[in-house]
Amino acid sequence: MKSGRIPNRYAKAIFDLAAETNLTARVNEDMQLVGSVCKSNRDFRQMLESPVIRSDKKLAVVRALFGTLFHEMTLAYLEIIIRKRREMFFEGIAEEFNKLYEASIGVKKAFLKTAVEAGSELKKQVIEMLEKQLNCKIDLVTAVDKKLLGGFVLQVDDQQWDASAQHKINQLIREFNVNVYERKL
Repeated sequence: MKSGRIPNRYAKAIFDLAAETNLTARVNEDMQLVGSVCKSNRDFRQMLESPVIRSDKKLAVVRALFGTLFHEMTLAYLEIIIRKRREMFFEGIAEEFNKLYEASIGVKKAFLKTAVEAGSELKKQVIEMLEKQLNCKIDLVTAVDKKLLGGFVLQVDDQQWDASAQHKINQLIREFNVNVYERKL
């Protein structure tokens, strides 16, 4: 995914336009589809990033894929992005739009990494705890990371809580590397 200022600016522009016309939910659905197609289809991503393929051909592919599925405003906006030769940022724009949409409806995304698959009861407890602490709705995304060995890593916005066994082992290694009994002259 290409991220940075360009996707953020384009996402903000379409979000503002969608908010003016009360279409944020509809455009968010469209942008989620764009993002998932970009993530899952390598050929589509390569076509967008290719400088050899002309804009009119890319535009024809986008119209053929999304023409009947998308709202006219979303389709027109994607056409503008292609004409401006920024189509390689589709995935980033979609992700940034989703962040703006979730913030506007009071939802935060939380990422939970565990060493083994998290059960439904644990997920429910984590969601309840975060909603109580942060006073907002939580969308929990879980992943399994075997390198953690045990415990979990929880991330919300720019905060991260690392209670994994791997983190604790690394802390112990750092502490043991410091020799407190060494005589300093």
